[in-house]
Amino acid sequence: MFPLGVTTLCSTHRATVTDNGDPQITCPANSSVDTDVNMCSAVVNYAAPIGTDNCSGSMTTQTTGLTGGSMFPLGVTTNTFVVTDGAGNTAQCSFTVTVTDNEDPMITCPANVTVNTDTGLCTASNVVIGSASASDNCNLAILPSNNAVEPYQRGINNITWTADDGNGNTSVCIQTITVLYPEINLTGNGQTIGNGDNMTSSLDFTDFGPQSPGSQTDKTFGIENIGSQTLQLTGMPIVVVTGDAEFSVVTQPSSTGITSGGPALSFQIRYAPVAAGNHTALISVLNNDCDESNYTFTVSSCATTVYYKDQDGDGYGNADSVKTECTQPLGYVTNNDDCNDNSSALNIQAVVYSHDGVCYATLEDALDMAGSTAMQEVLIHADASPNEINIIPAGVTVRVLSGTWSNHMMLKNNGTIILENGSSFKNVSGGVYKGKGSFNGNFQNMGGVMSPGE
Repeated sequence: MFPLGVTTLCSTHRATVTDNGDPQITCPANSSVDTDVNMCSAVVNYAAPIGTDNCSGSMTTQTTGLTGGSMFPLGVTTNTFVVTDGAGNTAQCSFTVTVTDNEDPMITCPANVTVNTDTGLCTASNVVIGSASASDNCNLAILPSNNAVEPYQRGINNITWTADDGNGNTSVCIQTITVLYPEINLTGNGQTIGNGDNMTSSLDFTDFGPQSPGSQTDKTFGIENIGSQTLQLTGMPIVVVTGDAEFSVVTQPSSTGITSGGPALSFQIRYAPVAAGNHTALISVLNNDCDESNYTFTVSSCATTVYYKDQDGDGYGNADSVKTECTQPLGYVTNNDDCNDNSSALNIQAVVYSHDGVCYATLEDALDMAGSTAMQEVLIHADASPNEINIIPAGVTVRVLSGTWSNHMMLKNNGTIILENGSSFKNVSGGVYKGKGSFNGNFQNMGGVMSPGE
């Protein structure tokens, strides 16, 4: 076994052994680590590889990268090691250390902002929101961005601020922009009355219900501020009623403003009908609510009339069949002059006779009924010209309410005749008047036969 190098065998022979085999070297596997906390680098430890060779005298050196235990920068660091043997043969290996930034940046939002709505609008514009601040372990010049969009709506608006370090790491914070606003709400009987509501109801007092002419009915309503800014009542007067004059404001609100969450203000509306009929009015409240600056609702009621059933359709009503309504029911009239609602021919009109509230077709029928009970009356309601023999029984009074009573045949008066309201009695040609009873009024004999005292 000849050693490496030249070996002399004798003076004439020399043996040379040459090392042509490369050394061997093996590197650690590639590795990935996160940056150290609050650092943009990481301390990485590894065991440096040492080359081997078939002959002694090899040497291993690192030609690129950093030694184990060093602070490795963000990114990929390639570490290369070369082993050289005594014969000058070499071998090398490499591995990478990847340092990744997975640490989120730090972000601080500007202070929350509270503003009022712009005049006459439901939004706020030109709001100074400030700037967010950010810091990062690697990026020292982060400029946070936001998603703010003007104008800002009433209530709470959230602005998201974002810090991006450029390495795929982001952090967000939320800033709120609170836009204060007044919000009017009207109530009746504890119930909300919607703006523009024209459907009246007794539940919220907007329907005052049927009332009698000459009466007065008051209802109390409330004004609330359910918003976050003072509600100003800007009308002069505050509450205005337009429409039918039967409605009016009795009591105006006691103040022109309601703070946020403050107590409600009240006002009273009166319904005072003079005559029968249906009535409506519009209630208006001017204010600084941006989208309900003229808050309105409708009130209604009616003044009732007594109606009487007209069963026979003659235009005269039955006093015993009554309805009190705001509008005239079908089959009812406003008078109660019908004394026989089952016959259209019998009612309180021309040539009608009545006794004890009942109409009769002839004076004879009325007198017969009256004569059955002492001290009764027969009424003649208009011009009468009976072609019949009539006897006024003793104790019976015939009252002529209007017109002229013309006697064509025979009238025997044993009772009393009273002519009222300028009415008259005519005993015409062909007529016979026999009178034991009393006569009070304008008696005209127009060619008839007179037998007083018979």
